[in-house]
Amino acid sequence: MMAKSHFPEQMHIELMEAVQTIIPKDTKMVVLGDGEFDGAQWLKLLEKYHWHYSCRTAKTSKCYEDGEAFNLHKSRLRNPKRVDR
Repeated sequence: MMAKSHFPEQMHIELMEAVQTIIPKDTKMVVLGDGEFDGAQWLKLLEKYHWHYSCRTAKTSKCYEDGEAFNLHKSRLRNPKRVDR
């Protein structure tokens, strides 16, 4: 059995930059990703392109709002499995 491994966030960014060049300008994009795709710089790139996204992440991941850090499992979210943006 192969060990689970993740690609570096920079590789995901380079992939999205390449994909962006072949997507017609007015296309509405939705990107789906698992826990490997929750890097801050990668998400900023998707926002730069105005692409919607849905990414799964661990409940122990640190999140930031207005500069304040918090963990999802300690947040006020009613259903931490879904966050609409």
